[in-house]
Amino acid sequence: MSSIDSISQAMTRDMQHLATVSHNIANVNTPGYQQRVSFDQALVQDAAYQETIKPATDSGPIRASQRPLDLAIKTAGYFVLQYQNGVVLTRDGRFHINAEGLLAHASGALPLSNDGPIRVSGTDVRVEQDGSVRDNTGIVGRIRLETAPALYPVAAGLYSAQATEPVTQIQLQPQALNASTVNPGTETVRMMELSRHLQSLQKAAQTYDQMLQNGINELGKSK
Repeated sequence: MSSIDSISQAMTRDMQHLATVSHNIANVNTPGYQQRVSFDQALVQDAAYQETIKPATDSGPIRASQRPLDLAIKTAGYFVLQYQNGVVLTRDGRFHINAEGLLAHASGALPLSNDGPIRVSGTDVRVEQDGSVRDNTGIVGRIRLETAPALYPVAAGLYSAQATEPVTQIQLQPQALNASTVNPGTETVRMMELSRHLQSLQKAAQTYDQMLQNGINELGKSK
């Protein structure tokens, strides 16, 4: 039965890895999405599924946008957002002005400056390359960026971090977005490999089960 248990655990991990790959492929066109990486961590007597997100260390691929408040980060770092009851990070730079006159993210979260959310007036609102937000009255705030050594998923394209550092040299590109870091070719190959491995485990379980049945039948005949 220990062999069946080992096969079952391996199949469970394969399913978890497939879920991670599927999530990456589903977000291949999501702006600012950070690829999730899964692996098996070796333990004393077993292996356990682990998932991590590799933080961005440079701009990565950037694509042009027609929206004036779309922003791409040209360096390492993440936009800092006030989200529900906490603070999250994102590379998704889709912003707009909400009904309360605040600069807001596509998720509804609010990008933060050092003084909190950024309130604007009028319709002539733009963000400069250094993160300064300017409206009809002048500069009303400066978008914060922070880096983090490790990220944890919160929602689509939103991440939490236990420790962050401020980015002092902010470089943004207006009317552009950071593209997803997912490589669709690599992820497709990974999905094929996992599917084949899962099939081989299923066949091994079926073969082992048949061997047990044959053994039981032979014992029955000998009696």
